[in-house]
Amino acid sequence: MIEWSVKGAGDAVTVVSPVGDVYPFVITSVRDMRLRLHHRPDWHGGREPDDAALKIYAAHGVAARWAMDTFGPTHLHL
Repeated sequence: MIEWSVKGAGDAVTVVSPVGDVYPFVITSVRDMRLRLHHRPDWHGGREPDDAALKIYAAHGVAARWAMDTFGPTHLHL
């Protein structure tokens, strides 16, 4: 089974899907780990797929889980 991969640097969180789509997110709120898509994904194959919204939603979920696993529930410590 091919997994999603995630890496972070500063407030940037990059998610790569199992098929090679790259989703560049940015953490907009450290307090509650809010993320938003920083710019358009780099689609494997070069074209935006018909189900792009679903793929972005899935990538956002992966990025959010990574942020919570990495930083923990920071809003509880403030």
